[in-house]
This record gives sequence, C-alpha cells and structure tokens, in this order.
Amino acid sequence: MKVKSMISSVNLITLLLSLLIQGSICAEEIKIFGLFIDGLHQTDGKGQYDKIINEIETANLQVMSPKRAFSEFHDDDCLHCCITPANKNIYFYKYGDNYIKSKSMNAAAIYIWSAPKLEATSDLSDLNGKRVGGRFGMPYGNEVEQAIKNGYFTLNLSYKIETSITLANSNRLDYFLAYTPDACEAFKNLSQPLFSYVKGSPIHIHQDRVLCKKTSETEAFIKELNKLFVDQSKIRPGCNN
Repeated sequence: MKVKSMISSVNLITLLLSLLIQGSICAEEIKIFGLFIDGLHQTDGKGQYDKIINEIETANLQVMSPKRAFSEFHDDDCLHCCITPANKNIYFYKYGDNYIKSKSMNAAAIYIWSAPKLEATSDLSDLNGKRVGGRFGMPYGNEVEQAIKNGYFTLNLSYKIETSITLANSNRLDYFLAYTPDACEAFKNLSQPLFSYVKGSPIHIHQDRVLCKKTSETEAFIKELNKLFVDQSKIRPGCNN
C-alpha cells in the first residue's frame, strides 16, 4: 500500500509540474498581429518581416487584413500582444507609455501615385475634388485625415493596392495613396511600370516597427527581437524599379 501511495504521489507531483510548465509556456507566448503586406507580412510566413519575427520561439505571428489586425490588437483581453508594422509616431498613432517598440525594420513612405496621363505630385491640395484611392485599415496620417474631414476628397478604399492600380488604369481613379515598399511589390505583381510619383517627397515616413503592449513578457520579446536585425530607420524610401 505504501509503495502504491508513493507512486501515486510521484504521479501527482509529475502532473502538477507538467501543468505548471505548460502554464508558464502559455503565459510567455506573444501574440503578434501582422498587417498583410505582400513581401513583408504574408500568410505563408515568407514575408521579409515574418522571417525575422518567427525566429523567436515565443512568437505567435498571425497575418491578416490591416483593419482586423488593429481590432485584434486593441482588444482589452489580449495582454501580451503586438502589432506590426506600427510605431509610436503621433503623426500616425496615439500610443503612450504603456506601449513599447522595436528597432525599425524599414522606413516605409506614403506617396501620392498619379493615374496615367496625370503629372506626379506630392501636394495633397492637388487631390481636392479628385477620385482618390487607398487601402482599408491603413494609417495615412494626420494630414490626410484632416483633408478628408475638411471635405477636400474622400478615399475610395480597396483591400489591395493592385485594385487601386487597376481602377486608375481604367480611368476610375485619378490618384491613390500607397506606401513603399508595398506599392513597388504591387506594380511588380501586375507586371507593369510604376505610375508617376515624386520619389524625393513622400507625404510622410513611417518607421516599420513591432509595437507591443508593455508587459515583462513583451519587453523580453522586444529585447530578443532587436538582436536579430540592424536598425533600418535611415533607409532611403521609394521604389528601386
């Protein structure tokens, strides 16, 4: 009886240790919501940013539409959570001291892309009264938001940049707003030359970082992540093709 009792006690201790270890692993998992951007965050995990983040064991990266990614990240029940790409620049976001960020993975830039036969511009006032495209869920910054509030133009939103390119080609858009390198990849996907844009004058630069709600777990995650790449905040924006 004593032997059986000892075995039973050992089994119970083993079970409790196992549950504690599993609980610890679950607690350390970091949920990361990636905005689907072809070439950077992809559902197949082969995006440039995916490959960096997935090197960390605690990372649970989920790639989805921008609108859904921000919705998931802002859920109060999601504690050890991050979103990418994002940052703490007040031109785009309102994230305070309760959020932490990684080094910059890339310097993205918002450009105005002109439909064929229209001249390139970097002046938002040229969009007044025009048909302007954009992408659902993407942050375009305070200037664009204010122009829309003032009624200068509205954004005809699509789920992919390729749709805006197609609409502009068929004379259903005059301009559209899109980031590089995202737009560069979209034009490549359609096997067509770039539309006119002012490469040296983006509307604004967006440092692509991983942004997290501040917890001891996410602080450890960001510390490990920053070891995996060199800060890219000084990279020159625009397309090379």
